[in-house]
Amino acid sequence: MQLDVLVNNAGRSQRANWEDIDLAVDKEMFDLNVFSVLSLSRIALQYFMKQKKGQIVVTSSLVGVIAIPYSASYAAAKHAIHVSLYLK
Repeated sequence: MQLDVLVNNAGRSQRANWEDIDLAVDKEMFDLNVFSVLSLSRIALQYFMKQKKGQIVVTSSLVGVIAIPYSASYAAAKHAIHVSLYLK
């Protein structure tokens, strides 16, 4: 058996006023929505490089480009995914 495609579709949202969000919620949001995607993608990339083939697909959200009210942590995490895809 081999892996051909990794589809990263991690995500959890939240609705709250920014000033009311506990820092622990921000950390949990980034752990799931950003760091799990980066970590799993790096593992898959190492495998794909050895196999000399494979694809990584990352789904995000338009909220990562245009934030909406009451979703500050979610928007920031999705923005981080958008930015990380453009860095090389």
